[in-house]
Amino acid sequence: MRVLHSFLLLVLCLFLHVSAREWEIQHKEADDEIQERINTIVPSTKWCGPGNKAKNYNDLGFNHITDACCREHDYCPDSIKALRRKHNLWNASLFLRSKCSCDHKFYKCLKNSTELIAVGIGKVYFNDIIIPKCFELEHPIIGCKKYEDYRCIKYIVDKKKPKKYQWFDLPSF
Repeated sequence: MRVLHSFLLLVLCLFLHVSAREWEIQHKEADDEIQERINTIVPSTKWCGPGNKAKNYNDLGFNHITDACCREHDYCPDSIKALRRKHNLWNASLFLRSKCSCDHKFYKCLKNSTELIAVGIGKVYFNDIIIPKCFELEHPIIGCKKYEDYRCIKYIVDKKKPKKYQWFDLPSF
């Protein structure tokens, strides 16, 4: 009886292990598929989207002006990865968030591009899908001086208090 009990327990453990492993594989495949869809580089560019598909720093796509904007944004010296904490800030977004100076530079670069695709990338990044916030080391925010499309684009800060990292809205494209 003891042998049978041990055998059944072993079979149950193996079944649970195999089932758990299969569940893990299925969910990893689903996560990979979601990540693959998110990690799509914009056609005719090599840098616009998460990551890049360039052979080297100077390798730009057909829309090279816009691609150069994306490449420069990718090289932002400070960012917070999705679902991570840095500078005592939690990025609850599914997308990387950058230092405000990098996002403002990206915004201006896309606005100055003569390529039609820059408008689409700007609208997706700044308006439709991501609607990002950026972060900066600044005196504590105490209010908003100017709103645009439900976003604060000019802040009131308390210059008497020490600077700290905090989230800021970005303008619509």
